[in-house]
Amino acid sequence: MARQAKNKELEADAAEIRMRATRRLDQMRQGQKETIGLAKAGRPPKIGVSETPIIPTLAEAGIDKNLAKESRRLGAPV
Repeated sequence: MARQAKNKELEADAAEIRMRATRRLDQMRQGQKETIGLAKAGRPPKIGVSETPIIPTLAEAGIDKNLAKESRRLGAPV
């Protein structure tokens, strides 16, 4: 809508909000890594009782792989 209204300030504000949200996503990912850990890659375990809790994957959390990659890039220490 900001682009339609030709409002550069609103466009810049929206871009800043998106970048902050993306950085926050990486902070949350790092917090999960330190507490319960990240989901393991590969084939998921069979359904049933397991000794380890099932950690949700990015797809199960509704996070696109490209967004996750961007958040890791923006959240990386400078």
